[in-house]
Amino acid sequence: MNFLAHHKDIEIRMCQFVALLYTILTLFSSVGFAKEPEKTYALLVRGSNEERFRNDEKLASQVLIEKGVPESQITVIGTGSSLEAIETAISDIGQKISPDGQLFIYLNSHGSRDGFLGLSGDDSYMVFDQSDTTLSFPTPISGRLLDRWVSHSISSTVEIILVVQACKSGNFTSTFLKPNRMVMTSAANNNSSYGCYIEGKQWSRFSYQFFSALKGQNPQGENIQADIDQNGIVSYKEAYLWAKDNGPLIPPTTFEELIFGYTDTPQFSASDTSIEEALLGHE
Repeated sequence: MNFLAHHKDIEIRMCQFVALLYTILTLFSSVGFAKEPEKTYALLVRGSNEERFRNDEKLASQVLIEKGVPESQITVIGTGSSLEAIETAISDIGQKISPDGQLFIYLNSHGSRDGFLGLSGDDSYMVFDQSDTTLSFPTPISGRLLDRWVSHSISSTVEIILVVQACKSGNFTSTFLKPNRMVMTSAANNNSSYGCYIEGKQWSRFSYQFFSALKGQNPQGENIQADIDQNGIVSYKEAYLWAKDNGPLIPPTTFEELIFGYTDTPQFSASDTSIEEALLGHE
């Protein structure tokens, strides 16, 4: 073999190696931090019986199931239950979930921040109505309370994703944040979050766009292109960014929206850059 032929052979082999390396890296990035469906658990807590919160919860559950999370591993707690039931549900999940599993928590209701008139506190809370009647006084679930329950029952190695759909929920991004956790809220700690009407049904703007992005399609059947890095899978953060940018684009349809506003102020925090690539369990 002469020098030129030998050089050409080396060049071909190098090209083949680079192509193989690219394929491996692409495959790895596509898998990312995805969890096998059987290792993913979800806790959906709805603190209000209003239509939009019921629709949000239903959409969240549908998306989780479509992404391969076993229905038996999705716990749904609504109004008329108790704080003890929520704490017990977290404890039960802690006994079943794998140390390398993923726990997705979705809190969905009205909310505020602690402190005088909800104006000065350093924590946020979602209100949870322990009764189905309108005369009951709701109970707060704060970031610190949720952290206490989770830290007590769930291994610190479990990847925990928290989404809070509530007004003034932004402080969850600090009070719940610990290693191996990601927190997304629909509003800053001093702002409201808003609902919307789409084809006669009421939704929360942020949740509607967030879960539509994860699914790749909204409830009306329109495709959603939220895959920013074009790796074929929408991460939680990509869904968050889609919801942040597109929630305000849903046109207001009621006088209430026009008067009180309709632009959310979503917040995001993650314990480190690696968990920012976390994916919802999928097949």
